[in-house]
Amino acid sequence: MNSETLLAGGLFMIAAALALREQETGTPTPDRVSAAVTTLRSTVSPSVLSGFDFSGIFGSKDEPEKVASVSHDVDILARTLWGEARGENREGREAVASVVMNRVASGRYPDTAAKVCQQNKQFSVWNFGDPNRAKILAVTVGDPVFKECLAIAERAVSGALIDKTGGATHYHTTAIRPYWAEDEKISARIGSHIFYRGIA
Repeated sequence: MNSETLLAGGLFMIAAALALREQETGTPTPDRVSAAVTTLRSTVSPSVLSGFDFSGIFGSKDEPEKVASVSHDVDILARTLWGEARGENREGREAVASVVMNRVASGRYPDTAAKVCQQNKQFSVWNFGDPNRAKILAVTVGDPVFKECLAIAERAVSGALIDKTGGATHYHTTAIRPYWAEDEKISARIGSHIFYRGIA
C-alpha cells in the first residue's frame, strides 16, 4: 500500500468522523477544517480516490459547477434558494432571497450574497455533512425549480427584487420555534416560513 492510498484512506476516515460528529451533536464542522480536508483531498490522484466513496460525506463534488451564464453570487444564491425553499412557491423562494440580500445590506454580515449564503452555521444546506449539500452542489438548470431560483437570484442580486418580508434577516419553518425567535416580533409569514427583522 503506497502513501497516496494511506492518505486517501485517512481522509475518508476523518471526513466520515466529522460528518458523524455533526449528525450527533448538531455542531457544524468549522470552515477551516472542511477547507483543510478538501485541500488535502485535492493532492491525491483521482485514480487513488476512486477506491473510496466520498459521495455521502463530501457530496459528489466539493464545489458546484457554476452555471456559465450567471455570476458567482447569483449561482450560490440560487443553490441556496433551491436547498432551503424548493418546496415553497415563487413567493416563498423570493422571501428567502430577500433575507440574504437584507443581510448583505445590514453591515452585520458579509458583503456579498455568496458569502452570506456560505457563512458558517447560517444556511444549513452548505454545512459540511448536511445531506442537502450534495444535492445543491449537483443540481443543474435541467431542474425547473433551480431554473426559477436562478431567475429570482438574478433579480435579487441586481436589486430588482421587491422585499415582502418587512426587512427580515432571519426565518424558520412553521414546524419549529428556535430559541432566538422567542419574544421577537414577526415581520412576515410567507408559505411555511416565519420571518423576523432586527435580531442581533
